[in-house]
Amino acid sequence: MGSIAGQTFIDLEQGSVSQKSRIQSSKEKVELIEQQEVKNEVQKTSQSAAQSRVVFLVMCHAICASGLLVVNKWALKEFPFVWTLTTIQFLFAAVVTFICGKLGWIESDPLDLTKLRQFFPAAGMFFITITAGNAVVGVSNVDTFIV
Repeated sequence: MGSIAGQTFIDLEQGSVSQKSRIQSSKEKVELIEQQEVKNEVQKTSQSAAQSRVVFLVMCHAICASGLLVVNKWALKEFPFVWTLTTIQFLFAAVVTFICGKLGWIESDPLDLTKLRQFFPAAGMFFITITAGNAVVGVSNVDTFIV
């Protein structure tokens, strides 16, 4: 009987150990589920914040673009030389970028003649595209672009 009692005691002990491990694993599962829920909530919040930022940036771009369109239309009425106006605008942007880079307000690469030659075709095509757009703005109605 002692061996049976001993066996029973061992079984009870093993049972309590397995029950404890079940409880611990259940607690771990609950903790993992809670952690996953928190992660999901954080992801939803960060996605929502990212979406809000994208909407804000798109709206700012639309406001700047429409404002620039109106200013270019006015500038072309006062100064009808499209190529010269676009060149002045590009030079102004380059000078401001250079000065801001030297002041440390923005990070910009130093001017390098090799890089200038490599980027010249793309920059030239961009310049021609902007100039063509300004030429179209000069002869069309602003409402055509804003709508």
